[in-house]
Amino acid sequence: MPFRVENLAEAIRETRKKLRRELAAYGTVFQEVEREIRGKITQIVKEREAGEAVIPVVPYADIADGSVSSEMISKIRDRGTCVIRNTFAIEQARAWDDEIAQYVEENGLNAKLANAAEDKYFGTLAAAIFLLDAMYPLRRRLMAWPLGTAQRWLQFHLYGGVLACLFVALHTGFRVPSGAMGWSLSLLTAWATMSGLGGVWLQKYVPAKLTNDLSVEAIYERIPEIAGRLQREADSLVVGAPEVLQRFYTTTIRDDLDRLKPSWAHLGGVRAELARRVAPFQGLEAFLSPEDRVRLDGLQSIVTEKLELEVQYSLQRLLKQWVVFHVIPCMALLALLVVHIAAVLAF
Repeated sequence: MPFRVENLAEAIRETRKKLRRELAAYGTVFQEVEREIRGKITQIVKEREAGEAVIPVVPYADIADGSVSSEMISKIRDRGTCVIRNTFAIEQARAWDDEIAQYVEENGLNAKLANAAEDKYFGTLAAAIFLLDAMYPLRRRLMAWPLGTAQRWLQFHLYGGVLACLFVALHTGFRVPSGAMGWSLSLLTAWATMSGLGGVWLQKYVPAKLTNDLSVEAIYERIPEIAGRLQREADSLVVGAPEVLQRFYTTTIRDDLDRLKPSWAHLGGVRAELARRVAPFQGLEAFLSPEDRVRLDGLQSIVTEKLELEVQYSLQRLLKQWVVFHVIPCMALLALLVVHIAAVLAF
């Protein structure tokens, strides 16, 4: 009959009350039991350090002919277990071993198991987690359904993916993959995991970067339009300006304003690039009148705003590109995973 405790705290309280009622000196009894256990432990440690067998060892022949000593029987009762040696003759054991080896060789089991997974348990866990991870985009489309918060699904998507990658490694015994299917599954698993972790970093880093380093905010789809408007504004500023300012604008600034130049380098920051672009403005002020210096300041403000738009465009574009780099390999991984599971079940 199984022993079940529905409420452990209540069971402990009831047991204490029962002990107080039925065993008045239960405290003393427990101390005696503790001393007895400690004594047994000390005895076992001494036997082990002396090189003696802690678990009693009995030859099978002594059991067969009834010659087990009373001392040995007492020790077995004390330890609760024993090891029985020489149950079968060594020749018989070797014959059985040879028979098993012959069976394995004749049926080619070593060759059949050469590329088998080390552990199907971890493979099953990895497959289950991958399939659950694939439901995360579906959960985002069903926000109104009572399926748990989106934040919890995101956490499971992240930590579950990393755990699934570990289970895949355990499933294969940390061996180098073999065959096209093995390599494809392993590489796609690694890519999905690493790109997922990279995406988490990007989604935390990029918004903070945009908020802390930039004063311009713009919707990604509207940035090209805003950049074009800045270019036209700069063109109008230099109309009627002296030749030195027009030449400076044409040779130094116009090309930077002509088009957006997205770059991953903007992940590192905007200050160095901003300093490079505004440096030419510093030496030109001495050659301009106060009125034209106002034009120059306007051009510098446009260049600064254009650069911030480029940073916005680059980082937001990187987030959008990451989705493609992550989702498409994950879809390929799921497709191969289904094929792999079908092949395992069929063969």
